[in-house]
Amino acid sequence: MPSRRKGVSEIIGSLIILLIVTTLGTYLYNHSLTVISYQQDTLEHEMTIASQRAQERLRVVAIWWSPSYDVLNITVFNFGNSETSVSDIYINGERVNSYLSGRYQILGLKELGKVCFHPPSPILPDNIFEIVTVSQRGVPHVYRTES
Repeated sequence: MPSRRKGVSEIIGSLIILLIVTTLGTYLYNHSLTVISYQQDTLEHEMTIASQRAQERLRVVAIWWSPSYDVLNITVFNFGNSETSVSDIYINGERVNSYLSGRYQILGLKELGKVCFHPPSPILPDNIFEIVTVSQRGVPHVYRTES
């Protein structure tokens, strides 16, 4: 009487194991390529921003104060290699909260821009004060003057 054994031959079992290993290897390879590509794109983006920050130059070229209206006006010159704008201003370490005009105005290359604002604390005559302009990329530019 012939025996009726049910089972999988060794060849078919080996092929199934080879298929599983190949599928897992392909998945891991594709996943690692995706992760490496994402990290490379992130690094390139960070390097681009760092390069733009390094090429950014702002200078306060003129300041005038209107004591009757308590308004401070500054003229900023962009002499860097990229467009930028003034996003924040600090006077003696205090952040300006009340802007009248000029905030976020895009300054092209070799372009002047005017920013008008109410100072956060009173400006006293004959005092030395420090103006820090912060660009849209977060680069601070310090200017010291007398009122």
